[in-house]
Amino acid sequence: DMVNEYIDARLECNEIELTLFSTYPNIGIRINNGNLLSDVARDTVADTYDYRGKDTLLTFSDCKVSFNILDYLRKKEITINNVVLENAGIYGFVNTAGKANWEIISADTTVVADIDIDTVASPLPPINLKHLVVKNANLAYYSRTQRLYTAINGLNLDVKGNLVADTNFLDIAAEWKRFRYYSQEYSLQNSLDLKLNTQLQISDNYSRFKFPEANLLVNQIPFSVKGEIFNNTENNSIDMDIEYDLNVPNIEGLLTFVPKKFTEGHNLKTKGEVFLAETVKGTLDSVNFP
Repeated sequence: DMVNEYIDARLECNEIELTLFSTYPNIGIRINNGNLLSDVARDTVADTYDYRGKDTLLTFSDCKVSFNILDYLRKKEITINNVVLENAGIYGFVNTAGKANWEIISADTTVVADIDIDTVASPLPPINLKHLVVKNANLAYYSRTQRLYTAINGLNLDVKGNLVADTNFLDIAAEWKRFRYYSQEYSLQNSLDLKLNTQLQISDNYSRFKFPEANLLVNQIPFSVKGEIFNNTENNSIDMDIEYDLNVPNIEGLLTFVPKKFTEGHNLKTKGEVFLAETVKGTLDSVNFP
């Protein structure tokens, strides 16, 4: 109940356990079979699942959180050293008014004169998240303003850095098994095995994402990627400027990534090299595609 006082959402779970020895010298909390139900933006589909007019932002089978209690006592800051989510379902939803269901922390706590100040929750202290691990998650995003839907299945994620300043730098390692994308103009669905390693720069109130150089494996085929993605809330669009390339010095090495069922029984001889360079630039919205 204390957590629910600080957010426009409700956390429900089967069990909460305080851990001391396994997370020493930090204090830890373990939450079993949890659901985070957002009160901010509601998807009407949620009514079908009896969410009482709320939208399920997050579900998980197990969540472990460890934090530094001394930072809160000394500086009134919350330093979260580790968050581990297992078997998670994450659903981001934006309604027709442009309100997102993850905007659950109120930035303003203005008190009306005739309200007793003791009955109003204090603003949430600054939060610094240093390490996030997500194991076996399904991630979905649906925007009614942009009329697009995207989903990732089998996501494993490891993020290290700090989320407290205006500009944040994060080291990210991620992999997933299936990707889907649907819009009015374009759709994509595949079961590619993807792995990503990059440093991500986040700025402009978590709306601009830059990656100076990312290493991407697509079915073990190596790509280099760099660029920027900007969530333009004024135009209800996503602006992107991304460059990627494939550089294989020996074409014989590229054939090693081809499934063996296509090469077995054939005496293949190759020579040469493969170089591919592409740019994805433009605006993504309900009618435009980069």
